[in-house]
Amino acid sequence: MMTFGAEAVILVWNVRVLPSVRRHTFAALLLGAVACTDSSSPTQQKAASFGIRPAVDTVAAGVSVMSVAEREDSSVDAWQLSDSSAARIDSSGSGWALVRALRAGTVTITAARLGDSGQATLVILPPPPPSSFPVRPAVDTVSLGAEVQFFAETRDSTVDQWVMSDTSLARLGPYYGSYAHVVTRAPGTVTVIARRGADSGVATLVILPPAGWDVINLGVLDAISGRPVAINDKGTIVGTLRYNLNPSERPEVRGFVYNDGRMRYLAGRDSLPLAIGPSGAIVGTDLTGILGQFLIWEPGAEPRPLTNGTYHAGWGGRIIGVNARGDILASIGEEGPEFSTALYRTGRLWRNDSPVDLGQLNTSLPMRTLPTAWNTRGQIVGWSPVTRLPHAGDDTYLSHPFLWENGVMRDLGILGSSPCGEPVECGDGIATAINIHGTVVGRSTTDTSLYRAFIWENGEMHDLGAFPGRNTDALAINDRGQVLGTVDQGPTFLWTNGETEIVPFDGSLLGPNGEVVGTRDGHVFIWQDGQETDLGEGSPIAMNNRGEIIGTRGALPTLWRKRG
Repeated sequence: MMTFGAEAVILVWNVRVLPSVRRHTFAALLLGAVACTDSSSPTQQKAASFGIRPAVDTVAAGVSVMSVAEREDSSVDAWQLSDSSAARIDSSGSGWALVRALRAGTVTITAARLGDSGQATLVILPPPPPSSFPVRPAVDTVSLGAEVQFFAETRDSTVDQWVMSDTSLARLGPYYGSYAHVVTRAPGTVTVIARRGADSGVATLVILPPAGWDVINLGVLDAISGRPVAINDKGTIVGTLRYNLNPSERPEVRGFVYNDGRMRYLAGRDSLPLAIGPSGAIVGTDLTGILGQFLIWEPGAEPRPLTNGTYHAGWGGRIIGVNARGDILASIGEEGPEFSTALYRTGRLWRNDSPVDLGQLNTSLPMRTLPTAWNTRGQIVGWSPVTRLPHAGDDTYLSHPFLWENGVMRDLGILGSSPCGEPVECGDGIATAINIHGTVVGRSTTDTSLYRAFIWENGEMHDLGAFPGRNTDALAINDRGQVLGTVDQGPTFLWTNGETEIVPFDGSLLGPNGEVVGTRDGHVFIWQDGQETDLGEGSPIAMNNRGEIIGTRGALPTLWRKRG
């Protein structure tokens, strides 16, 4: 859920982009070729002061490899290659270099920094041999989202195996006999390989980005997967990297920050970023036991714990945002069991590093108040209990939406209530979003037992009016007053000044200019002014006020950015 106007934070894993993702190894065809090279095994290296990843890598000629220096300050004075005729450095940054393999051989990659150095070995194989049989089309260029059928012209019209050179860009779909369908996933160039016994055939598939958009793989460093979690309006992204997938093992995770095309680690293992503010302050959590601890990474500094920032890890703690002046808002206890007498749900605000809980509408009840969103003016919305209905072994709490400002919590009321066999009529509601003007949206019960999306402005609550007689919910509102909602927990709609349009996919994010981002059939779509654009395979997580979208494509953290 997104709430624009909250310059605070836009919620939204960097992982090394494995060189194998872009390489044409053609393992079965190249075993003989490797034996023919005079440098088919890694050379003995001198002791190094720091590591370079990958330490040893094998690629085919024509493929590029990203080398990353493992230094705490992520900086390198110079990169060198032992054989400039076998490889060259195409580009480099303070702690990385992009090395292109030119011909078969073995190259030592050296990085130097203040008298220290690191080395890695690159084994380069010859390019794959010519095709034994043709694959049609030999070369095809398509837009992202397309599905292409390839045909291998073998003698008996059969193929043992179809292989993609880069499964992050395209994957194998249905195949039968000598036909195969290839489903595009991201922009780039893919070699499609068909194998039949010792013979093979290859074709080239060029995948163009969606019109007007760049699809950027953030990488995963040396991890196996990644997930971005937040992006600010300067385009800086934070997220999490994962290093093991064995469900029986404790997850190994690290935080990352990505900006200016480069990813680096955040200090501390098991310290996970959750949000980033306009000034670059990062807030997250340390999960090493039964208690969680909220942390803050200020620019250029090590993380430090927030005062009174511990919480029951099993019951959940979430950072809602960090604003321009450094205020931090969190919700605590969202996942705790309602029946527990020990459950403590609260919203906590840090201002000048001093924590304060938001309070509660009915202070005689156990603390069950949670914030959901805020804006750049510091106005906070959420829900807070007003009544407790006792049941045998289980209590039910009826809550109202609230607006909190300058230490005062205001009950926004509800649209209506209905009889439920209790001493009081049953009715409740929740505020889900607020824009820069203080306009609040959410959902509330009515006197007809329906849940309806509401809009609250100028001190009054009104039914949004979309889809009369059906259950509706408001998910987000932008600073133009446009509302993203759902009807009957299904189709998504966009409400603009009383007019309602159905969004043609499952929308989850609302942009500053009425853009709606969501998914359909495993692809990310953006919809605006009645036009939809397929951004390719993936799952969106967050969007900033510049319209940049972050999410995942399989195990890869991804940025979708509009050109121009």
